[in-house]
Amino acid sequence: MSEQNKSITGNLYTSDDLLVWRLKLIQMLLYAGLIVGLPTVLFGSYNAYRQNFLWLAIVFPLAYTIALGLAFLFRKVYATRAAVVLGLIYVLGILDLVLYGWGEDGRVFLLAFCVLASILFGWRVGVFSLGISVITLLFFVWWAKMGLVNTPGTLLIAQMSLSKLFGQLTVFFLLATLLVIAQNYLIPSLVNALEQSKQLALDLEASRMQAQQEAERAQQQMVHLNRATTLSHRIAGMRDREALGWQLVDDIADSFDLSQVNLFLVDANFPDYIILRAASGTRGQQLVADGLQLPISGNSLPAKVAQSLKEISDSVSGTPHFPETCAEACFPLILRGNLLGVLDLHTVRTEFLEEDLHIARILSDQVATTVDVLNLFEAYEQRAEDMRRLYTQSSIASWGRVLETQRNRVYTLGDISESGVAPFISQVLESKSPQSISLEDGNGRLLIVPLIARDLSLGVLAFSRSAGNGEWDTETLTMARVVAERLAIVLDNTRLLMESRQKAYYEEQLGHIGDIVWSNPSLDIIMEKSVNELGRLLNASEVAIYINRGSSNA
Repeated sequence: MSEQNKSITGNLYTSDDLLVWRLKLIQMLLYAGLIVGLPTVLFGSYNAYRQNFLWLAIVFPLAYTIALGLAFLFRKVYATRAAVVLGLIYVLGILDLVLYGWGEDGRVFLLAFCVLASILFGWRVGVFSLGISVITLLFFVWWAKMGLVNTPGTLLIAQMSLSKLFGQLTVFFLLATLLVIAQNYLIPSLVNALEQSKQLALDLEASRMQAQQEAERAQQQMVHLNRATTLSHRIAGMRDREALGWQLVDDIADSFDLSQVNLFLVDANFPDYIILRAASGTRGQQLVADGLQLPISGNSLPAKVAQSLKEISDSVSGTPHFPETCAEACFPLILRGNLLGVLDLHTVRTEFLEEDLHIARILSDQVATTVDVLNLFEAYEQRAEDMRRLYTQSSIASWGRVLETQRNRVYTLGDISESGVAPFISQVLESKSPQSISLEDGNGRLLIVPLIARDLSLGVLAFSRSAGNGEWDTETLTMARVVAERLAIVLDNTRLLMESRQKAYYEEQLGHIGDIVWSNPSLDIIMEKSVNELGRLLNASEVAIYINRGSSNA
């Protein structure tokens, strides 16, 4: 409770809750008085009129009118309404004493006057009202005993003994004092209960709001985690680094409501720079097209992250390329201690939440792993391409050696001429697909199918048919393609077999020459047999070995 509300005694506005409670109490008393008081006013006015108390017949309707006005007007003027209610109760007590004497309801009204005064205004006003009530009763006793006014009530009091009157007055005083003093303990308890209930309600509301916020935050974090999981699956399935970058920045920007997402990667050709490879938004795409490079030794946030290899999140007032940015967070893409790049996030919010940073860390680790895999994949593809190129070159050279020993390079069944097929060979080998060609004389159709084995073009397979048989159907084309593929594999395997046999033959002959050399300890015999075996092996008619005798290093 505040300092100004710590005491309720003698202060009308000790607590807002107590004031509200008192306002409700006054309103309920007025409503109850209007309901119960209407028949009382009618009966009292009629009775007063019959007894020729015309002034009393006017007082009852006037009091009811005042209560009616207080019930529906001046609802927020507490002090005035409370004072008028107490005044009405006090007046009703005096009138009852005047009309009906000591034994009727007059003392009850005065007792209620004391108790309500202490409830509505505090114990000090209650003590004051108690004094007024006692003085009123003493004055009324004196008034009756002196015979100054002759009313039914005063006549009854005048007939009572003083000891009985003062005994009843003492009982009234003790009862009123007890009730007034009791309010000094009841009201603080009420105020404390109101304050505790209010504080409890505030605590419950705060707990509810906190729980609601935590639930909303947990739900939002779950949504972000689901989006991050989806992104991770999509990232892991990508096999193109260029597509990965563009898809990644767009998905992160859309999923997490970011104003800008940039992906900087390290290029082995420019080790001192991080290069912008992908960016969301039109402005970011333009920066990628312009080839934006940031020096690692610079002062930009991505450069600082590349230097320290640690994430950095900070509130900023715009960046040189994105002036609307209010907060920026950068995460290094590191794997096996190597810096692969930097993931740069921008937002128009004042700062990044911790759960957002946690999600971004997960994504950056996934991106780093995927980028590294794609780098390895590209290196593997490059090596595979080099191997394919070397194999192709070796195969071409091998086929050249094989064809040198062959008399024919064209094998035909029927009257297909090489001159009719030759103009279309390069076109078919370039397209690597069968082609159906109409013969110049219009009397037939030519089908040319490429012979391709292990990405090596070996030649073509040509078929012809008369024009009466029509175009080559799909089934025939498929069969021709399958046959050509198998024939190409068989031819290339035959070439490999021939080459292997040739190598084996050379190895065998070289081994034979080695055996001859190591089985003869004489230099002349070794020279003679070596010349003979080499001439036979190489099909040479003459072989000579010359030893340099003049060399000092021989």
